[in-house]
Amino acid sequence: MSETITSPTPSGTSSNPNVTGFDKGLPLANGAVVTSIGVYSQSAQSGSVKIVREDSATNAEVIYSQDFSHPGTGWHDVSVASWTVPATGSHYVGSWLAGSAATNASRVRRYRFPYGNQGVGAWTGWDGDTGNLRGMRATGTGLTGGGGGGPPPADETWRNKTAGTASYKDRATGTPSAIVLFMPAWDDDKEQVLAYSQFENIPDCVLVSTGEPYTAGVASEATAIKAVVDAVKAEWGNFPLFVVGGSGGATRGAMFMARYPGLVRGAVLTCGIHDFIAWYSEHDEQAALEAHAGGPPSTHAWPYVDRSPRWWLDKVAGPLTVYVNLRAGDTVVPPHHQRQMYYRLRGLPNVTAYLTESAGNHDFDAGQAVTQISVIRASV
Repeated sequence: MSETITSPTPSGTSSNPNVTGFDKGLPLANGAVVTSIGVYSQSAQSGSVKIVREDSATNAEVIYSQDFSHPGTGWHDVSVASWTVPATGSHYVGSWLAGSAATNASRVRRYRFPYGNQGVGAWTGWDGDTGNLRGMRATGTGLTGGGGGGPPPADETWRNKTAGTASYKDRATGTPSAIVLFMPAWDDDKEQVLAYSQFENIPDCVLVSTGEPYTAGVASEATAIKAVVDAVKAEWGNFPLFVVGGSGGATRGAMFMARYPGLVRGAVLTCGIHDFIAWYSEHDEQAALEAHAGGPPSTHAWPYVDRSPRWWLDKVAGPLTVYVNLRAGDTVVPPHHQRQMYYRLRGLPNVTAYLTESAGNHDFDAGQAVTQISVIRASV
């Protein structure tokens, strides 16, 4: 039975002139039969439709290429004479246009430097991110069936990526079946994950890190993180999502769960801030808080409320399992913050919450977090 896989009809900024690229959102199943490939353009120009096999993050091979003349009337489909996708490998719909064309935003894309119409053959120099990409589609039989067009190799290499306005790192191991999202601390960024090598031992997962300093909990950050999650799922698969973070990273995780109820299946939150108004008077971050809130809580309460789990955790939805970890001697974020976070979570429907207490100051124990994530994964 014939079917079509397609990106949306583009309506965004015209771009991508003279670029050979392929769309990671348009995988082709192994053994599928492709009868046509379509490209969208509102201007007449030379073009080429392609099928590309991705071998690694920077290497790909164009295994089918056919030049054509686009009439500039929107979607134009090119017959590819019942071409069969090979039985192995990850294959995607690709194209080249000589000039610009309307694009879709936030597509997971690969494109090659130097620019130009890349013919059949193996090519190095491929780059990738999430951004604008011309519209493409394919028609045939078995396009979405069994096993083809999978994710890139899980080669345990850290990659720097972007999704919308957010930057992130990801690293895959084994045969991924889960996404573990690391949230950096209050004054740190996505590079913090590199300090905890224990996370690299989590088997069969895509490990992701994203977040900017001093933005923990704000609504715009949650939107940016959601774009990262969407990009990772589009590339690797719609796997269960687990969140882990310490200090402000735990606050990021709690607020992300509240902003997007039901998206997260498990979380490990260590030494997190429950209430920024209370924390304002408990620690020496007043200057940084005032800089990002516009002033102290006495005159600018809303920015503190807007990033504090205290006022938002009732929106969290299950099924969800959460470990809340505290340190009895914490002088940075007093333990009452974690206890209050735990008490709020344990009373929610379909949420299982655990509170663990240990000695120490404001310490994030990556080994503890990895163990707890493993326990949660086993129950999902």
